[in-house]
Amino acid sequence: MSARSPVGREAWLAAWHVAPHGHQTPAEQASIIALALYADPATGQWIWPSQATIAAQTGLSVSTVGRAIRQAVRDGWFIEVLSGRGRCSTSHYRLASPSASLADVQDSVRSAAAEASAVQLMPDNFQDRTRSIV
Repeated sequence: MSARSPVGREAWLAAWHVAPHGHQTPAEQASIIALALYADPATGQWIWPSQATIAAQTGLSVSTVGRAIRQAVRDGWFIEVLSGRGRCSTSHYRLASPSASLADVQDSVRSAAAEASAVQLMPDNFQDRTRSIV
């Protein structure tokens, strides 16, 4: 994936929603979303739950959670700010989104806005028409 840029939690979730995840199992996707929900909503920073915490919340193994997080970092969904090496040490992350995914979200928003503005819910002469019926 291409360049990573910091992103807020809502934008990250929107980008995640439209991106393809064919190479990830549903279990891996669940652990990635669980991790992302720890992010500060505005800045996407301050993510540091342990893999054991995510595993307990999702019902997955710690190794599955660790594998999913490592892959998500490689794919550009998280930026590892501080690497927690060893037992009783937790890595710190912040949300990021591959630029292609953000572009997909922006395209979807533009497309939906264009469709909404093209649809006229009530004709201009709606009031006149209803008066003539009554």
